[in-house]
Amino acid sequence: MTRPKLSSLSILIVLALFASAASSTSQPNANSLNARENSSPQVSQKAISRASVKDSAPPIPPVLIKSKTSEPQTDQDHSSVNTNKETTYTGLLVIVGTLAIVVAGFQYWAANSSAKAAEKGANAAIAASAAHLHLMRVRLGDRQDRDLMADAVGVIDPILHYGFTNYGKSPAFLQEMCWETINAPHLPETPVYKNRGPVGGLFVIAGEQDIDHGFKWSHLFGKYLTEQEIEPVRKKENKLYVFGFFKFSDVFDRTSSVGFAYHIDAKGTAHVVAPDIAPGYWYRRLEQLPSWWVRFLRRSSS
Repeated sequence: MTRPKLSSLSILIVLALFASAASSTSQPNANSLNARENSSPQVSQKAISRASVKDSAPPIPPVLIKSKTSEPQTDQDHSSVNTNKETTYTGLLVIVGTLAIVVAGFQYWAANSSAKAAEKGANAAIAASAAHLHLMRVRLGDRQDRDLMADAVGVIDPILHYGFTNYGKSPAFLQEMCWETINAPHLPETPVYKNRGPVGGLFVIAGEQDIDHGFKWSHLFGKYLTEQEIEPVRKKENKLYVFGFFKFSDVFDRTSSVGFAYHIDAKGTAHVVAPDIAPGYWYRRLEQLPSWWVRFLRRSSS
């Protein structure tokens, strides 16, 4: 606001100087006109009077003319100042808005990162204390140092032994088991589960504990083993496969399903079918999501 005022003042000073110069030059013109009127008596009195009236009219001061022209310039200066102000305010608003967006984005990123870290920590805590149940120690019969049919007369009903190991720190609750058997050179590509076997007394397996159990072959599969089934196994023409799955839950209200596959030789020793040979038979699936209190635990830990 200081510069427009100074420029207006300087313009007025210049106009005043022009006005004084113009008034000083107007007086010799009036004197010369009077001299002409006195020296030329031939001019009619009427013409002289018109000329004298015309010449004697006071000239318009240049100050007034210049001052009128100076008003638009002052308004233009004010408008330019207002335009600069608007531009400045707009720039400031843009800067403030950009900073607000950046801050909001950073807060969202920080909150999202902390939530993910808390979820990872909760999952790690659950994984460290949850039950991890594995089926192992599978064998057929009581002795593996001789043929299964050594003391039999064509038909046997051996006990299928198996055990569970809980590598977790909390108990596992066994819910379901499925046993299947097939006598063939190879396993089918996809397992078919139809024979839901008994769970027996294995309802709870404590954390970091082993437990062994077993059922007779006829109890699991509804039939006996015969010499016709063991003979091709003995000759390594076929393999006696035993496969299935089991389900268990943990203290975090999660249900897991675990698949397995073994083949048994003529002496009753069980061998693991490699997962790369039978990938559809070995799996560990979490079938049920954690309950509401587990989700609440995760949220409270964040």
